[in-house]
Amino acid sequence: MMKKCVLFVIAIFFISCSNDDATKKTSAMAGVWKLTSLTTESPILVNGVLTKNFTQIASNSQINFIDTTSGTISYVSGIGFFSQTINQNIEYSSTSSFESFNFDFTKNNNLVTFYKENDETVNLVLDGNTLTMEVGSGIVLGNLDNNTTENYAIKYVFTKQ
Repeated sequence: MMKKCVLFVIAIFFISCSNDDATKKTSAMAGVWKLTSLTTESPILVNGVLTKNFTQIASNSQINFIDTTSGTISYVSGIGFFSQTINQNIEYSSTSSFESFNFDFTKNNNLVTFYKENDETVNLVLDGNTLTMEVGSGIVLGNLDNNTTENYAIKYVFTKQ
């Protein structure tokens, strides 16, 4: 009888143990991070208006961390504003480009690095529940009358949802 009790306890022990390695781990970063701010450092003159906030243009931008090593990002990667004189009136036009890609990532303290499939890297800074990414020439202002352009750096801030 004692042997049966011991075998029963051992069987229960093995049945109740789960394989933790079989479950996919998730990261504290896992989930959706939505764009909450897209700005330039200083105000710039766009379509006759001085502004530094471009968040509304890129409001559908987001990062999705899938697990501890991978994710996707979809964001407005560039914005262009152009002016041109036609019949003595200044006319304005604009354009934007949208980029999406899958990435693997690493986190080292507050630096998060995305590794794109083409071996290009993108660095973001983690501060609490926000990720900040800076792009050197994300906004282009162009004057089509004299074929000149000016480039401006932009800062993206994504907030965990």
